[in-house]
Amino acid sequence: MSGYHNNYQADLVGLDQTFQQLDGMAGAPKRLLDDFDRSVEATRWWNGTDDDFHDETEDQDQRQIESCRKFVGSLEMFTAGLQSAVRKSMGSIEGVHTDVQDQIHDAQQNAGSYDTGGGGKR
Repeated sequence: MSGYHNNYQADLVGLDQTFQQLDGMAGAPKRLLDDFDRSVEATRWWNGTDDDFHDETEDQDQRQIESCRKFVGSLEMFTAGLQSAVRKSMGSIEGVHTDVQDQIHDAQQNAGSYDTGGGGKR
């Protein structure tokens, strides 16, 4: 979308393609989180269970795991928000386009009812 001096242009095809790409990415964060959880489960006992090393590392390990999970969750929210924004932009642009086309049609229909305006000053 761009505007320059009373000229407004939008690439609806490009926006639609962007929306389709975002739609295709919608499930990616969930799949990523599932893969991450499987990886974490596979290494769950890497630091032992009941010794000093485990006690020193377990809290940090759990914080890092939770931080990663929250980050991936935020990607899911970001993708959904971006989809919503693109959808709303497309709707707004299409609404403006429809309104302008209707106004042009109305003006063409009423063109015969206007005279040349010869009564004004010259």
